[in-house]
Amino acid sequence: MTTTAPAPQAPEIKEPTLTQRLMLDAPFGDDLCVISARGTGKSWGIALVVARDAAHFKSKYSCLITRTTFQGLTELQGLLWRYLTLAFPGTVYSSADMTFRLGGKDMPYGKVELAYTGAGPAEQVKALARLQGRSFICAIHDECGNHFDSQFIDMAAATLRGPAGVPTRTILLGNPGGPAHPWLQARYGIPAGYPEPGRASRFWSEDLGKHTIFASFTASSNQHLDIDQYIRNIKVAAADDPALLDAWLHGRLDVDIAGAFFGASFSVRRSLRDVKPGGIAPEELTPAFVCMDWGCSAPTVAYLCLPEPAGTPKGSIWLLDEFYVASSTAGGQRDWTRGTYLSNAE
Repeated sequence: MTTTAPAPQAPEIKEPTLTQRLMLDAPFGDDLCVISARGTGKSWGIALVVARDAAHFKSKYSCLITRTTFQGLTELQGLLWRYLTLAFPGTVYSSADMTFRLGGKDMPYGKVELAYTGAGPAEQVKALARLQGRSFICAIHDECGNHFDSQFIDMAAATLRGPAGVPTRTILLGNPGGPAHPWLQARYGIPAGYPEPGRASRFWSEDLGKHTIFASFTASSNQHLDIDQYIRNIKVAAADDPALLDAWLHGRLDVDIAGAFFGASFSVRRSLRDVKPGGIAPEELTPAFVCMDWGCSAPTVAYLCLPEPAGTPKGSIWLLDEFYVASSTAGGQRDWTRGTYLSNAE
């Protein structure tokens, strides 16, 4: 279904927050990562950046915006509808492909496509499949603190390609204290030197091969927020966890969060070994044992554990997960969502 914008009404003009000013001031070609306290105006900043960039690049503009849940994406869609239809009269939105066509169906100011990613690997594999063959000059990943690793964001970067002379970039927006806390520390916080809240740090990212801007902001940086009431609500949500409260109120990415069991020492790229069929000899499995967690709010998990594998540091343990013959994609990658479980003999 396609929705057409109503007659424009006078927008409510407010002074941008510090977070929104940074989002607008960052150079087009630099990646941007804003991991700040809750309530700093990041989502409204998306609307401002999209409107500014679309007005600049016009029909060349193509932007991807993601959130991890459909409900969260629906809320963002409403916010963008409220703002973009005023900035670009004639803008239409199609719920079939979740795309804003800015300025009308001919897209004189480009397009903005929305996508929800899910948080688990299987959901993200499906989300990536929907992006195959797409092209964008900007990818904005909102609430990136909910991603358990950087795999989806890294794979989505393959869709960033634009006409000659048009820079491409990725923008990450989120809160500290979530599942992404450890890898955001390793990729952005540590290389940036953990700048104090309200100050941005520009550095050369070896992982990304380009200049990146990192910044954090406190809740008090949003002058439109009832800060006293907001602090009371955050204290209740943090449940007497001082590190989590510090992260949510002050945008602290440098604190250690309870529950980040392996912290920055775990990385999917560094710790995951893709075992081919027959890659582990049967005699190597002799000392293997099974560990199990019954769980309480999630299904039971069980691993086949292989202690002291050859060629690893002393005390190492391999966790053999999803141990079945997985299918391969057209590009030769393992498709962990499809395959046939091993037989008893195997």
